[in-house]
Amino acid sequence: MKKLLVFTPLMLVLLISLIAVSVTPVDDGIKACGVNRNIGTLTLYQKDPITWERVPGGGWGTMVYNLAGARFNIAFAGMSLQPNTNYSLIYYIDAVSAPGSPELPGVLIASGKTGPRGNLFLTASLSLQQNLPFAIDANSQPDANGNIYGAKIFLVLSSDYDAGSNLVTGWHMNQWMFPLNGIFCNYTPR
Repeated sequence: MKKLLVFTPLMLVLLISLIAVSVTPVDDGIKACGVNRNIGTLTLYQKDPITWERVPGGGWGTMVYNLAGARFNIAFAGMSLQPNTNYSLIYYIDAVSAPGSPELPGVLIASGKTGPRGNLFLTASLSLQQNLPFAIDANSQPDANGNIYGAKIFLVLSSDYDAGSNLVTGWHMNQWMFPLNGIFCNYTPR
């Protein structure tokens, strides 16, 4: 019964989010058979920054988002985080690995504070006016094997991110959450 109580708020938030994100109009005909295929999901996990393995019993969360639209809409539910702690959900842009490449700013998607049980619920609607990943992101270009990885979405401690410069300024990565893969969202202006 206790597990059901933990997952009920998460499922409610995600269900409401799916409905909210699914009403985002798109003009490319990707709605079929009554199912809106304009919705993506991304799961984030707390990982050991040395081995990059998931931390057993560590933090995790799910983000739902639109795959195309004039705005980038998300809803995020995170669990098992540090209680009463400020977190920021960011798009982390990787610089091209050329000598002398400047550090690139990221994008703050949303931020908020966990409750006493370490749960976090965020929603946001951003006008990025370009595709994710951005063209300047190394993850928008094929690697040596032809793979394109997509935009990296991280959940970081708000104290590790400077919202003024949009740069990561602290590296307490043992308390961050990372995705298994990147995401793509096509900007489709109205």
